[in-house]
Amino acid sequence: MREWRGMRVDPAKTFVILNPTAGGGRVGRRQEAIERAIRDKLGDVTVLTTERRGHGIKLAERAIWDGAELLLSVGGDGTHSEVVAGVFRDKDAQRRVTVGLLPMGTGGDFQRLLAVRGSMADYLELVKSSEPHMIDVGLVHYVDPLGEERTRVFLNECSVGMSAEVCRRVAESQKRLGSATYFIESFRAQGRHQPPTVRVLVDGQPVGDFAMNSVMISNGQYAGGGMHFAPRARLTDGLLDITVIEHAGFLSMATFSPALYMGSAGGHRLVHSFRGFAVEVQGLTEGDAAVEADGEYLGRAPLRAHVVPNGIRLLGVREDAL
Repeated sequence: MREWRGMRVDPAKTFVILNPTAGGGRVGRRQEAIERAIRDKLGDVTVLTTERRGHGIKLAERAIWDGAELLLSVGGDGTHSEVVAGVFRDKDAQRRVTVGLLPMGTGGDFQRLLAVRGSMADYLELVKSSEPHMIDVGLVHYVDPLGEERTRVFLNECSVGMSAEVCRRVAESQKRLGSATYFIESFRAQGRHQPPTVRVLVDGQPVGDFAMNSVMISNGQYAGGGMHFAPRARLTDGLLDITVIEHAGFLSMATFSPALYMGSAGGHRLVHSFRGFAVEVQGLTEGDAAVEADGEYLGRAPLRAHVVPNGIRLLGVREDAL
């Protein structure tokens, strides 16, 4: 067993869940070097490789069954979300198992809340030296493409509307242009978006009916490849930050978009901000109401989401994000 300033790490109880398709396939192309770097720093850990969407959940459950105390996720926000979901399914593991993130995805929104941003070596040093914290997660209920009601854990955010449609398009593009893919697909989707009218309820109380572009439900602060939707969001406050963006013409949205990246959109006439424990989005008219969570397209509304305080033990989060 190795001991560092942050926590004691037993390589025999440390499992790495690696997504080779993350970063447009970059992780798979570098997998041998990544595994070597991890073992050089942490010892002879077990590496499990995902084979399909959703497989990270099953691998996390398997690792817990095999006695994991530390789970490291190598990939993007979707991979991290699956690993967290696998831990969350085991009530005992929620407090017993620590999750660490080695970000190598495309959008990389949750990694902006980590204490370092840089190379694999930087993140491994963070794993070795940082203290874990209990942070909130979210649960979202939605309808899958087959019409079945489903529930999904989210670490960073979920959303309904054009933001989810962008995630679907980004996945289909195979993210060939990296983080710029989100920016490009946002403009392409805006030109085809047919806005539904939705009713939004926060903690059971209606807060308005809106011709909707998107409703972003944030546990973290960033989404969509760096858009700063929720500057006030904290990972330990027991609340979700809800950002409703009303539909507008292409030119209005184009001029408004820079404010989303800078975190200064809160005062704009198209933006309505709320905070609460739970949120519902109900469709009142026909129109596009796609749903995504942590960058992964899931299905469609109606959507219900709520926060689960202290849902997971996570390493390396910035103090000002807690």
